Amino acid sequence: MDNNEELDKQIEIKKVFTEELLKQIDTWNQKLRELDIPLKVDLKFIDEV
Repeated sequence: MDNNEELDKQIEIKKVFTEELLKQIDTWNQKLRELDIPLKVDLKFIDEV
């Protein structure tokens, strides 16, 4: 196997991984919508110890 074949193989693996990751994120987003939990980030939050 030459370098080009190896690179093509790595690129293909990364493509598949990325597609699966996007599907997972989409699933999580769908579940969050179903739960209807308002997600708010309080930017003024200060952790006082």
